[in-house]
Amino acid sequence: MLLATSASAESVWLTNTGEQKISVIKEVRTATGLGLKDSKDLVESTPKPVKTGLDKKAAEDLAAKLRSVGATAEVRPDGAEAPAAKSAPAKASAEGTYTVMLQSFGQAKIPCIKVVKDTLGLGLKDAKELVEKAPVAIKTNQTKEDAEKLAKALNDAGGEAKALLAGN
Repeated sequence: MLLATSASAESVWLTNTGEQKISVIKEVRTATGLGLKDSKDLVESTPKPVKTGLDKKAAEDLAAKLRSVGATAEVRPDGAEAPAAKSAPAKASAEGTYTVMLQSFGQAKIPCIKVVKDTLGLGLKDAKELVEKAPVAIKTNQTKEDAEKLAKALNDAGGEAKALLAGN
């Protein structure tokens, strides 16, 4: 009977952190009990199993929590290999990656800080310091669509931002 139970054990794999990396790190810390550095290292080394030996419901619940903060998570049988590379990363590398540059916050420092804080999951102090460094790269290694969306949000807030192809 115990063998059948262990054979149905599940693992939750984190395959992509998404845009809310700090929120994902917090969820990983809560789920695993790891410290901040270990949680950060796990999140940055995707694809990687977050937790193993779970029953199906617990695995689905954890995967749902990770997805709710923007990550991509999969439930797999324990002992499964890393998920196969998907075609999306190949597409992104063919197009290139983008960096969102905040050229200026203009007369809208506070609205720009709010956008940076919410988008990056930073604290108020860190978001303020980043915005005040303009011109500065706000976010790197983004798809064209994600970079343009963030640049638009910063421009709509009253700043001056651009999505630039990396290397340009």
